[in-house]
Amino acid sequence: MLRWILVVLLAANALMWAWGRGWLGGSPGSTQREPERLAQQQSPERLKWLSAEEAQKVLRHVPVCREVGPWPDLAAVPAARAALDALGVQGLQAWVHTQPGEWAVATRPADDADELARKKQVLARVGVEAKAERLGSEAQRSWVVSRHSSRNEAQAELNRLRDKGLRALRLVTTQEPSRNFYLRSADWPAAQAQATGADWPGAPRACAAGLSAVPEAAPAAASSPASAGR
Repeated sequence: MLRWILVVLLAANALMWAWGRGWLGGSPGSTQREPERLAQQQSPERLKWLSAEEAQKVLRHVPVCREVGPWPDLAAVPAARAALDALGVQGLQAWVHTQPGEWAVATRPADDADELARKKQVLARVGVEAKAERLGSEAQRSWVVSRHSSRNEAQAELNRLRDKGLRALRLVTTQEPSRNFYLRSADWPAAQAQATGADWPGAPRACAAGLSAVPEAAPAAASSPASAGR
């Protein structure tokens, strides 16, 4: 009796497996998926082949993100904006790239390896670690004690070390703070992608990362980096 029950169960499983594979008229899931599959099909009769000339016309009207600049002063931007407006470039906005300054506390350059070693010993006696580097255009290496993104912080560190007896240390500007301004539009007409003019340097280029939008009512002080790092 148990043997016959086992045979029946095996036969039922075989039938279910064959039905699920669609061998007995398709599976239930195939009819449910059919509308979705048909909806995803492309309709060849709705596609239109474009000639090379027609394709170029379409591409010339596809907007892209472009920017022009840089200018060190925000006051130069309005003239460029007016000239670009006349060319049909809309949605222009001023953007700024800020380069922070950097200041180092360092020794004077050493004339030779012996002097460099002596300077290192002086620093070591008061527990100061440093790295030998060439700063800017200097031909000889100095011992760089610390680097700072603020001139005030660097000056405070220099004063602290001088109070410890390191009178020969100096403050070095390794990177001047700066700001450069750009005009950018996310809807730059492709037909004006290579536009040049007397009011902006070079040709437009793809929008770069690392810039910040300038508020429309930006104060005149925003055009000067003089306050940076102070």
